[in-house]
Order: sequence, then C-alpha cells, then structure tokens
Amino acid sequence: MDKTITPIGRHFYKEFMAYWTAPRGLSDYTITIIERFNPQWGSIAWISVDDDIIYQQLISSRRLIMEDLAKDAVRQVLQFMVKREIIKRYKGSMDLEGDGY
Repeated sequence: MDKTITPIGRHFYKEFMAYWTAPRGLSDYTITIIERFNPQWGSIAWISVDDDIIYQQLISSRRLIMEDLAKDAVRQVLQFMVKREIIKRYKGSMDLEGDGY
C-alpha cells in the first residue's frame, strides 16, 4: 500500500516497487510504505510488513541515493519475510520437542 504524501515519497515508492519481486511460496502479507514530511528534516519513510516496521529512513530527492535506498529497503524486507516464514514453519513442527528448545 502506498501511504506516501509528497513527490519524494512517491518516487521512493516507485523505486521500491521497481526492485520488488514477491518471494515464491509466501502469500497473505501486506507491505505498506508510509511517509511523513517534516519541514526541518525532510521526508521520513517507513516500510511495514503487516504490523511490523521493517525499514525506516530519511529520504532525499537525489536519484542515485533513492535507488540505493530502495534496493536496501527491498533487501531488508525480503530478509524479514524469509526469517518470519522459517520461524512460522518451525513453530508448527514438533521436530525439536523434548530437546529443550
């Protein structure tokens, strides 16, 4: 979901979506990009997966920096989603039951 409010935020959203590829086998999640504008600091963007905030960054209008920020955000969101899926699958498994884990 796009909850950006400025052209800078929308640019970040578009860059994120350009690099985003949904992970295979994962579904039932919502990614939200939220932006808040502060006249003193500029735009701050948050990315959340469902209710977990994964990424938070001050964003600027410079194109090269925006691409790097978007790539970094995609990497962090993918890592979070894979870790969350691994934990979810192991919680449903009785494999380590009785081992003290």
